[in-house]
Amino acid sequence: MESLTFLMTSTFYPPYHLGGDAVHVKYLAEELTKRGHEVHVLHSLDAYKVKRRSLPEKSELCGVNTHVIRTHFNLSPYTVYALGNSSSITRKFESLVREIKPDVVHHHNISLLGYGLFEKRNHYHNLYTVLDCWLICQQNNLLKNGSEICEGPSCFFCALRCGKLPQLWRLGKGLRKAIGNIDMLISPSNYM
Repeated sequence: MESLTFLMTSTFYPPYHLGGDAVHVKYLAEELTKRGHEVHVLHSLDAYKVKRRSLPEKSELCGVNTHVIRTHFNLSPYTVYALGNSSSITRKFESLVREIKPDVVHHHNISLLGYGLFEKRNHYHNLYTVLDCWLICQQNNLLKNGSEICEGPSCFFCALRCGKLPQLWRLGKGLRKAIGNIDMLISPSNYM
């Protein structure tokens, strides 16, 4: 079997995680490593610090190479939320792609890493596992006003009613253009 180099991107990665999406990435990365592949994971310590102030103890990495996004003032999650991207995260991603030359880039929850990571920087297979509705819904759940099933776009007012600042970058063409760089969308459920 041919050994491949994988680069996975995820806002969170254990032990700096809040939920199941990061655990999914961890198990997938460890399984690929066990099968002889080289696996790198890019994740954001800044995003974790926005949600939790104290840091957990480091856990065993089981052969997975982790690359942490850490800025001086933890501003990258706020920048990505407001603008859709962060130049510091994009530079770190591009540097990593140049350094490890991945065969596969597999994106997961990149809501606080930025949609700019979808753009190809080299010749690799570009995958995205759709774990929530982040691509099309600022609330990540397709619920209008927080409780009704969304049947049409009114995202600006929905965000305001839910107490969030609207993400105006969602209205531009940049997100749609970036999505066009994805070779394969993976949906783990019928709902998604």
